Amino acid sequence: MKISVFESGKDRVSLVSFFGGMCFFLSLIESLIPKPLPFLRLGIANLPVLLSLVYLSPEEFFLLGLLKVAGQGLYGGTFFSFVFLFSVTGTFSSMLVMFVLYRFFKKKDLISFVGISLSGALFSCITQSLLGTVMVFGEGIKYVFPLFLLSSGITGLILGIITEKIFCDSVFFCDLKGRLYLDSPSEITPDATKGEVFYSMVNAVFCLLFILILVCAGSDITKLMIFGLFLILNLIFPLRGRSFLWRVRRFVVVPFVTMLFIVGINLCVPFGKVLLKSGFLTITEGALREGIKRAVEFQGTVFISVFFFKGKIRLPGIFGRILGDSFLCFNRLFTRNRNFKLKGFSGEFDEFLTEAFGRSTGV
Repeated sequence: MKISVFESGKDRVSLVSFFGGMCFFLSLIESLIPKPLPFLRLGIANLPVLLSLVYLSPEEFFLLGLLKVAGQGLYGGTFFSFVFLFSVTGTFSSMLVMFVLYRFFKKKDLISFVGISLSGALFSCITQSLLGTVMVFGEGIKYVFPLFLLSSGITGLILGIITEKIFCDSVFFCDLKGRLYLDSPSEITPDATKGEVFYSMVNAVFCLLFILILVCAGSDITKLMIFGLFLILNLIFPLRGRSFLWRVRRFVVVPFVTMLFIVGINLCVPFGKVLLKSGFLTITEGALREGIKRAVEFQGTVFISVFFFKGKIRLPGIFGRILGDSFLCFNRLFTRNRNFKLKGFSGEFDEFLTEAFGRSTGV
């Protein structure tokens, strides 16, 4: 039984919000895994997307995609950064492929969830790599594309296997019908006030203004000054409750590794004056300057977006409520203390969801 999110009452959370909360939770788990680039995702958050194919209408399915990228951008503070563009590109390209395969082949038992997951992951990898060629790597993409393709293929295969296992064994998803109730109507996210929406829009305008200045500035000194300014501001005014060591890791250590990776890939395509040549290593002035410029622009947009948002944006209308309810579902999952292992993940995850929502599932 499917009930549209657009028919949801004020005292219940829709399936779209539930799957959105799952996406946010699994994105948080993935963020704890070290990786050279913020957009080089393992794709763990695609598990709820795969599961939702069975339960959501086409409109709700793609609404979930919008919810997923918006929530990840808000929670990570990257809503107006280059990372967000990669997230949008990867999410919707993979969802389109998965939807078509499920709609026309899975219902006729011509393809499994393993094939759907693998196809979505590979298509997402290709489209993000094309975007990366334009915005980050240039011709150097040929040196990292095999790594992207391999990691996407492995995680897509694993997620497909887990999805098949869940649908075979899951008690929770077997009984998932209608909509999900929270314990009390007071838990439901209230509609955003005009003041909250206005505050969010002002933040968005200033965020976009500084990003445009960073990207369009003709002077490298201007780019570095804006980059340094928002690095310092994020260290001084952190997310609530975050320690100084956490700030250093988030805004110094991780960005340094990311930027070093971007510069290194750009050095693989040398041009301009040779600064250093040793064996296979050739460092040229043109490639070095281009790599630093792209790294500063890429990471600078993240610093700017994080500073202006930090998860505080409120959106009006039904989408704003659905987004807020998704964060409620995320909090339900986040407050459960459980360490997951890849072996037996589907069974553990089923028990985990039952603990969080089992008592509040209704028709």
